[in-house]
Amino acid sequence: MLSVHDEAGLSLEIKDSLALLRANYPEANVRCYDFMGENAIVVAMALAIRKPNRAVSFKKKEPVLIKLDKSNYPYDPPKAYTDRTDFPAENTPHINPVKEGQPFSICLFRGDAADWFAQHNILDFVERLRSWMEDAAAGNLNKPEDDFELTRVDQDQHVVFFPQQDVINHIRTYWARENGKAGMLLSNYLGKDDEPNDPKKRRVVWLLNLYDEPIGSVLKQKILLTPDQTGGLILFGNEDFADDRYITKLPHDVATLLAWTTDRHIDLQPSLDGFLSSSLNLGQIIPVTFAIKRPRKVINHLSELEFISFLIFPSLIEGEHRIVADSVVESAALIQKNSIALAKYLSGYPETSRYSEIHYIGLGAVGSKIALHFSRSGLIPKSLIDPDHSLPHNNIRNGIINFPGSKKIDKLEEDIKQLFLGNFDDAFGIKKLPQTILKVLSDNPEIFNDGKQLIIDSTASFGVENYLTKKLKDTGARYARIELADAGNIGFLRMEGINRNPRMDDLMMEVYHLALTEQPLSKWLVDNKIVRSSHSMLDEIYLGLNCSSDTLIMPDDKVSYHTAAASIGLRSLMEENAHEGSLQISLLAAKGGQSNNIIHKVKPVVIVKAVNQPTWQLRLRNALQEQLIDELNKNKPNETGGIFIGKIDRVNKIIYVTGIVPAPPDSKKSPYIFTRGTEGLTKLVKEIREKTGEMLEYVGEWHTHPTGSARLSGTDQYAIGEIRKVLDPINYPTCVTIVNNSRLHPYIFTKYE
Repeated sequence: MLSVHDEAGLSLEIKDSLALLRANYPEANVRCYDFMGENAIVVAMALAIRKPNRAVSFKKKEPVLIKLDKSNYPYDPPKAYTDRTDFPAENTPHINPVKEGQPFSICLFRGDAADWFAQHNILDFVERLRSWMEDAAAGNLNKPEDDFELTRVDQDQHVVFFPQQDVINHIRTYWARENGKAGMLLSNYLGKDDEPNDPKKRRVVWLLNLYDEPIGSVLKQKILLTPDQTGGLILFGNEDFADDRYITKLPHDVATLLAWTTDRHIDLQPSLDGFLSSSLNLGQIIPVTFAIKRPRKVINHLSELEFISFLIFPSLIEGEHRIVADSVVESAALIQKNSIALAKYLSGYPETSRYSEIHYIGLGAVGSKIALHFSRSGLIPKSLIDPDHSLPHNNIRNGIINFPGSKKIDKLEEDIKQLFLGNFDDAFGIKKLPQTILKVLSDNPEIFNDGKQLIIDSTASFGVENYLTKKLKDTGARYARIELADAGNIGFLRMEGINRNPRMDDLMMEVYHLALTEQPLSKWLVDNKIVRSSHSMLDEIYLGLNCSSDTLIMPDDKVSYHTAAASIGLRSLMEENAHEGSLQISLLAAKGGQSNNIIHKVKPVVIVKAVNQPTWQLRLRNALQEQLIDELNKNKPNETGGIFIGKIDRVNKIIYVTGIVPAPPDSKKSPYIFTRGTEGLTKLVKEIREKTGEMLEYVGEWHTHPTGSARLSGTDQYAIGEIRKVLDPINYPTCVTIVNNSRLHPYIFTKYE
């Protein structure tokens, strides 16, 4: 016990706490001792508790110890221990295991003790300890529905990364085959040690493989695959024995380990002898893991099997393959290895998905980040498609850091596999295709024919988009595309609908239509009107050398913002299994502004071939046909009409219709003739062109035939002739659409057709 003189040399914080304890608990006989050679003291006291009469294992005054670090208290919080060897620890949860000869360690906090103590004092700590003791005596530390309390092991010691579900599966398979008998699995680990007899050095080992086979020299070739691997054992008892005792004392040498396992109905000695005699682990540490069956599922475990792991630091009897009984044994924290199931669980992603395969095209700054986001959610790529090699500046914005000159797909595959290091099934089978998409589809035309596939295109290439738009089958893979625009201030996620309606080009028309009401989109289109080329629908931001991106100013955090938004959006779309198309626009505001996302569901477009030229077609936003029929019905028996707003793609012979303008006020209507007026039209079309940076404009005429005729009248033909006099010289198609009771009937005329 510390003398008054010794206590005087303690820190002011400790002396203040001692004074508080003695003043508030005069009957507790507060004393101070040095703590087992550590730079700490323990405060011993008798803590009065209320207990039920049935709790005969508890005392009305429980002797307890409170450990205080001499140098770092109160920032290093107090730790609580029992001060009697007959404390009912094996039947009490929330006891931290300790080595033989040490007092039982009490777990008072589920969270961080330092966080709690930063807002409390030593008196609060003692009252917390008193409440714990009273709950323990009354059997209230755990609720009946709680999972079984796990054994907590200090992770600052040795660590074993462990594929829990795989081991559970092997054990259950063994039990089913052997009628529930106790058994053993052989294993190998990554982590061979050059200093196998130094237990003070922290070890980190990875369990790589399991072998449900008898020990034999033949296994040496399986277990010691490379110089950095070592062998180990996993043992388990009979299936019908459920141990409800908590683990409070840990073995410290082979002799106490053998006694510990025998007490749990596991016979370690024969397995250990056979293991050593087969020369599977001579001179190396031996990882040994035990599966203890509990009455119910264990906290932070996947089943009722609790796994406890130790490292044996063997000293061998000279000239024999036998281990010395006092060889050191250290406990090791078991940490669940990453698995696909765990990644999905931690990411909140469902075990099953509509899409069985994900194919990535383009693995630059955007594509690499998206692939990693999804892989971290347990969605492993089926294929990676990108012919490019990494260049030095790519590492500034790419999701991978690659050696310049190496292929991007090689490093990305390596990083994904590193996420799930040592998984047994290696169910990835990632196909690396360092080719252009043209070459990929040329070599394997059927690669995207499955409706359960998802294509994620991050190439920022309109050529790729145009090619896939034409080549993908309606019943094949779902197509999504992610792009950045406006110097990285806008991100686009487009996802086609089921049966490829709406298509990618329809979704781009929706972007232009939204620019009429969304100022950031309008500003982007207007600002980039001059630089847009006629063959591209977006001012694509290329992150490759072909667009001199080594001088493009765009920080990685901008790319990351949009790719994170796109990843969240894609995941949401995959979970809800929506049939319509989707458009998500992430807007990164200027300084002081507010960033936000626009999420827009896009219904299938109406597709109508031209009556006179079937190679041409109209693609109308979903609601427009219904609006046109409404106009017909509202104006019956008179004809009415107006103009179409949209965009014309002369190369692919498509007229996209994004909006309709009804009859101007000066129009003339009658049952057999309609003459469209012009009042306000010029101003309206000009405003649309200006707001969309000339991406949307006048694309055609429409008028109704209430009598139901779909044929052009003589008046219609005359009007078409007059329109063509204006449009043919500028090589602009003339589109006139008749609306009758059932459908639309477009007629399209061009200068050379």
